[in-house]
Amino acid sequence: MEALLTWAGISGDDAPTLDAKAALWRNWLHGRRGLLLLDNAASLEQVACLLPGDDSSLVLITSRVALHDPDRITLTELDVLPADEAVRLLVASAGVPAEEATDPALEEICRACGFLPLAVQAVAVRLRFEEPAELLSAMRETDSPLLEIPDADRRVGAAFAVSWQALEAADPLQAGLLRVLAMHPGSELEVEACAAMTGTTARECRRRMADLATKHLLQRQGRGRFGFHDLFLAYARSLAVEQEPQERWDEVLDRLFTHLLSRGEAAQVALTTGTGDPEVARTWLDRERTNLIAVTVAAVERRSPHARRLAAMTHALLGSLGATTELARIWSTMRDTAETDHDRPSRADALRGLADTERTGGDPTAARDNYQVAAGLYEALGDRRGQADAMWGLAETERARSRYEDARALFLRARHLYEELDDRAGLADAYWGLANVAVSLGRYERGAEEFRQARELYAGLGDRRGQAQAIRGLADIARNRGRGDEALEGYRAALATYEEIGDVRGQAQSLRGLGHVARVDGRHDEAADLFVRARDLSRRIGDRRGEADMLRGLGDVQRLRGDYAEARETLTRSAEVHRDLDNAGGLGFTLRALGDTERADGRPDRARAAYDEARAAFHRVGSRRGLADTLCSLAGVLPPGAEARAAYTEALALYEELGAGWQHAGQVP
Repeated sequence: MEALLTWAGISGDDAPTLDAKAALWRNWLHGRRGLLLLDNAASLEQVACLLPGDDSSLVLITSRVALHDPDRITLTELDVLPADEAVRLLVASAGVPAEEATDPALEEICRACGFLPLAVQAVAVRLRFEEPAELLSAMRETDSPLLEIPDADRRVGAAFAVSWQALEAADPLQAGLLRVLAMHPGSELEVEACAAMTGTTARECRRRMADLATKHLLQRQGRGRFGFHDLFLAYARSLAVEQEPQERWDEVLDRLFTHLLSRGEAAQVALTTGTGDPEVARTWLDRERTNLIAVTVAAVERRSPHARRLAAMTHALLGSLGATTELARIWSTMRDTAETDHDRPSRADALRGLADTERTGGDPTAARDNYQVAAGLYEALGDRRGQADAMWGLAETERARSRYEDARALFLRARHLYEELDDRAGLADAYWGLANVAVSLGRYERGAEEFRQARELYAGLGDRRGQAQAIRGLADIARNRGRGDEALEGYRAALATYEEIGDVRGQAQSLRGLGHVARVDGRHDEAADLFVRARDLSRRIGDRRGEADMLRGLGDVQRLRGDYAEARETLTRSAEVHRDLDNAGGLGFTLRALGDTERADGRPDRARAAYDEARAAFHRVGSRRGLADTLCSLAGVLPPGAEARAAYTEALALYEELGAGWQHAGQVP
């Protein structure tokens, strides 16, 4: 205040107290028009003596805490810069030429700066001498992007230190809470999880976190959820590392791991069996998805005793949602740590989990190799359940590669192990796999019986997803036998269950089945819409084989509508994916559909070439239904005579074996 009065040309010698000096200041301000900027105020009380006594001057106060005085203050919350404004600030500060200002790396640099003006301006200095892509790469190589830019790190750290030091001086308990919250590996802080970490009630934890949010040390991210600004999180974690002993970290994270196991397994039960509220479970899972991944990776890296169970639970919850990349990160981390620690049980789990993600993500060769190693490890460890699960995964991989007889033999071995273990869930899965193989080979009676056995076992376990899988399988058989109404009912029932439990892959497969029923019934526009919806769901979860199957169905509908060029393009894309996945069965059905398209478009030679390749694929995998349909189609493009008659005769014999008549020829499994 003394310095301010001196600047204003006022002697404060006769005003010994702060109040007296404030009166002199207000008297000098009275009637003057001006802007008074009070920066970084710790509280309203701190700056009260500087405020004018009338409204002739405008006062702008900046603060990291909310200053409440409704009679005198208009409160405005300032967020970080919008992306476009941050880029403009970066470009202007760095002197980037106008022709380079559209480089996408510039926005990513601003994002790495958390869109904070202070950080953006500091980073701009480096941008004057480096290419944007090079700078961005350097910033991404560390957990704290500004570590590569010491001046920026110091300036931002100094700004954060002001808030931290004020909190630590005013409320050490809240400072301790902030350090504990910074230990959370995820990007969002759910109140109940944080209450578990701190050992307090959810109500108390919410109140204290809300207090930190008013001080702008946390950010509100929705009901019951908070988070750190990215750069402040790095600063807070560094404080937690410096100031909290390792034992405290172990204690806090163990509480978090235990909490997430409890919540996640409850959600798993609700989604699988319907016990509890599936909608609540699905909402929780949607919100906690990124946290589940981050927390599980942390448990694995820290060699927590909860790591294997957390990884299995997270995989079960997210596997049907297409979280292939995230799950692969978990299992790869576990594999690496297990190999370093010579931990064979964890390595076996990791390889099996990694194989599961590779199988569903479209890499059957890698999946097969990892399943085989995992099965060998489980056998050496005497873990028969692990061995059976790895055997089942290997069987499912061979089925996806259209190696049906190999798949059946592996499913039978897995079923034998599950029977010895009295593992009813595993036994149900084995029957479901065997049924799918039977259907692929055209053995519908056997397939139907095995689906019914699986459904009965799933029902006894209360496993709704398993029941939906079996119902959908029975609907596939009904459709292939020409019983459209029965198939329609089954697909709708399965779809309803999949939607309720949030199984995206199951939804896509059910929509595909409904699309085929609509196609056979001549409802082509409806069929196309169903196939597009199924394709989009498959893409969303990264299911390449599923996407290829949906493209095949869509291409078939385009052919029936006379859109031959579109159908040819769609089916060619489907065939490319099946070839890439080494899926001879899927390739055969796609090539037959492509042959039908060429035939309808008046290109019999091209049609015959496609049929011949499809027939070879079906011979290789032993698919009698696919072979019968292809022979029937091939006969239609052959010149009248012995060759065409032989194709028709062979097709008829196969249809009779399958229990399907000529009227159902051409349906797609």
